[in-house]
Amino acid sequence: MTKRVRFRVTVLDIAKGCKMDTKKCPIARSMARHNFKTVFVSNYHVRLNGKKYNLPNEAKAFINNFDGWNRTANDVKPFNFYLTIRE
Repeated sequence: MTKRVRFRVTVLDIAKGCKMDTKKCPIARSMARHNFKTVFVSNYHVRLNGKKYNLPNEAKAFINNFDGWNRTANDVKPFNFYLTIRE
């Protein structure tokens, strides 16, 4: 069984997120609100409770912009994306 889940990366996620940190980046913070036991985010995919999912293009672009070394606070904005999660 699968379900489509909406993830919201907020201003607070961006402010408190850690650059180059697979467990504390803004996307990982947004996923943690859904009570997954483990969250691991890379540039192209995410692991939720040990299951691997490809990230949509807008999430990949966000990660590249957020982790960029010349990033300023205005470089990234809050956004939403969806993943279809296997239960």
